[in-house]
Amino acid sequence: FKGGDISAIFGGGKLDLRDAKVHKDGAKLTINAIFGGVEVLVPKDCKIVTSGTGVMGGWESKIASRETKSPVLEITGTAIFGGVEVKE
Repeated sequence: FKGGDISAIFGGGKLDLRDAKVHKDGAKLTINAIFGGVEVLVPKDCKIVTSGTGVMGGWESKIASRETKSPVLEITGTAIFGGVEVKE
């Protein structure tokens, strides 16, 4: 997995990456939820870095700190009147 973009507008989605192999150089995923929601399930064998903004919405990461240093999966984006949840 090298990354990608997800947009949920007036709807929702679920992305299951638990069995994905993150590229050795890392990956970047951008999520934008507007009046909708996105749930992302991440793999256990990589470091997860999240940075999102909620505007009248929520951005939540339920990932515990991990000792592994690489590869890194960076998840960024915005939730406007919607929500993004990142979990294992």
